[in-house]
Amino acid sequence: MINELISKIKGDIGIYAENILSKKKITLNEKKIFPSASVIKIFILYNLFQNIFNKKIDINSKLFFEEKNLIPDSPYFETLEIKSGEVSLYNVLHSMITVSDNTSTNLLIELLGFDNINNSIKELDLKNTKLQRKMYDFESREKGIDNFTTPEDIALFLKKLTNNRIITKKEIEIFDIFNIATKNYISYAILKILSEQKDLEKIPSGFTNNNYLIAVKAGELPNIRNDAGIIITDDNNYLISIFTENVEDEIYTDKIIGEISSFLVHNYL
Repeated sequence: MINELISKIKGDIGIYAENILSKKKITLNEKKIFPSASVIKIFILYNLFQNIFNKKIDINSKLFFEEKNLIPDSPYFETLEIKSGEVSLYNVLHSMITVSDNTSTNLLIELLGFDNINNSIKELDLKNTKLQRKMYDFESREKGIDNFTTPEDIALFLKKLTNNRIITKKEIEIFDIFNIATKNYISYAILKILSEQKDLEKIPSGFTNNNYLIAVKAGELPNIRNDAGIIITDDNNYLISIFTENVEDEIYTDKIIGEISSFLVHNYL
């Protein structure tokens, strides 16, 4: 059955999926390097929360933006009635993940710096993940300067967030992101934001009831559909990391990613 589902992806696919409790996992092309698309924003969020936790950045602070900062596919900034001014850091980090706002992402890259973000990735010992360009910089992408990762790198990062223990739905639901003194603050803060994701077309489409808390970040570019995160119940966590490229039908691929994820959690892992 799982092979039949995978074969429906008309393109290249990489998978890393694991049951945190039983350690059972399935992998396929898990070390293959894929263009990350917006999944790379997870690592920007990680470095930001490191700085917030270490009191180098105040989560209650403001960011200034100008009209030159505004780029397409920025749902949060498109709702604002001003073309320059101040916005809250929290709204920017939240919209970078939950609606994949590109202007928010670029503002945070400018705040943190490429080197700091990439150094935090290196410290995680993720050897095949790198942020090399801002969002909507297609000129760089055409030159081969892109953001890359692997299904395995993303899954290993997510596993580090859980610290190999079961995180419950309730823990994430009641977590106060503004209380940086909370134990496991960085991990919980990231999962809290990921769990408020509004892009539900890929992994989340396979889970339609309230028994699950879905903490994911999707990414897409032409012929590329990715999604990765943790499926959280009160008694288990499941890592799911699925990357594709060269796909023929993007919308159909979204659907199949959801079906693969659901099958793995309910029947395999």
